[in-house]
Amino acid sequence: MKLAEWIKKSTTEELRALAQAVDCHPQYLYGVAKDGCSTKLAKKIEKEVPKITPKRVVTKAEVKPDVWDN
Repeated sequence: MKLAEWIKKSTTEELRALAQAVDCHPQYLYGVAKDGCSTKLAKKIEKEVPKITPKRVVTKAEVKPDVWDN
């Protein structure tokens, strides 16, 4: 699932939990969903999202498709 879709389906608490887990502000995640991010942050997002929403995951390739193929 793309990060933008995950954000749309997530509660405020889930969004805050992800932001805290990856060490950024929740609002920054909206920018990441729109404009992308570093490979390091993409890996963190991929690792932390399943801990918050096990049935809705986001892969690093969906966050940063210019580096990883789906």
